Amino acid sequence: MTMVVAERISLERLFDDFVRNYSAGNLTSGFTEWGDDALMSPEEFAHLFKKQAESAGYRYAEYAGFADELKEWCEIHLGNLEAKFQ
Repeated sequence: MTMVVAERISLERLFDDFVRNYSAGNLTSGFTEWGDDALMSPEEFAHLFKKQAESAGYRYAEYAGFADELKEWCEIHLGNLEAKFQ
């Protein structure tokens, strides 16, 4: 009998994966008025992270700081993108 042991992803790794995927445009929510994919809002982005962390078995106290930092990163990232198009 072969037993497979799943390793729980670290919050740091989950955080990095979220940043990488968001930066690559892989985390979208709907469409812009021009029909392009719209990136998730910072709130949606942090909420998705919380859901993923919970599904990996983490408690709120463990992931809350990461989610807050991710939301702040997203706000800054979107601000930088908007500045490029002004």
